[in-house]
Amino acid sequence: MLEKTTLADAAYQYLKESILDFDLQPGEQIPVTKIAQTLGISGTPVREALHRLIKEGLVEQKPYVGYFVRRLSVADIAELFELRKLLECFALERVFANGGFREVVHQLLSDLDNIEKHGYPVDKTRTFDIDFHIKFLLYRAGGHWLTKIVHNILDLITLTTRMSQNPQAACREHRTILEAIAEGNIEKAMAALQAHLNRAKAETIALLGKEVRERGEQFSLESKTKSN
Repeated sequence: MLEKTTLADAAYQYLKESILDFDLQPGEQIPVTKIAQTLGISGTPVREALHRLIKEGLVEQKPYVGYFVRRLSVADIAELFELRKLLECFALERVFANGGFREVVHQLLSDLDNIEKHGYPVDKTRTFDIDFHIKFLLYRAGGHWLTKIVHNILDLITLTTRMSQNPQAACREHRTILEAIAEGNIEKAMAALQAHLNRAKAETIALLGKEVRERGEQFSLESKTKSN
């Protein structure tokens, strides 16, 4: 049994990980009773956790029906990527202003060499996404609210697709950004970062469109089966 003071936090962490790891799929109803039983707690802290996730945009509540993992639209994704681009470009400006990043940049470039040498493994590329966008760009930019907001945006984008769907493209783009930073060329680095996020946005929207079409075809097939 979990400690009383951590019940809602534990439920929150469990639910968030389940959503971001796709154990709970976008559009899927969240089984409150089953989750409470799994965690060995009552439904109250689970519902408290769900309301935290509603505020973050990961969950939505349908009156008299229940809680569901949010399914984002193409318009949602387009808006989120534009927000992300604005915030990460702002973070990049602050990284340049703060300075002292050359050693870290060279280490990141070395990490990219290793990823490329081993054939762009997806798991390592995803880890590098975090190392670059979060640990380098956001943390070195500084600012609690900047990091918090971008984290939330990345979580929402993850509802549609895991990051690094195209490992080779991501690695090439990260290298271009980092080499420009190493040169001290902020204009070139900014343009490369924007191009990187634009490509990721286009891929994510294309993947979401494919999923929407597949859901429509599946719904049509099920309807025909029932009518027969």
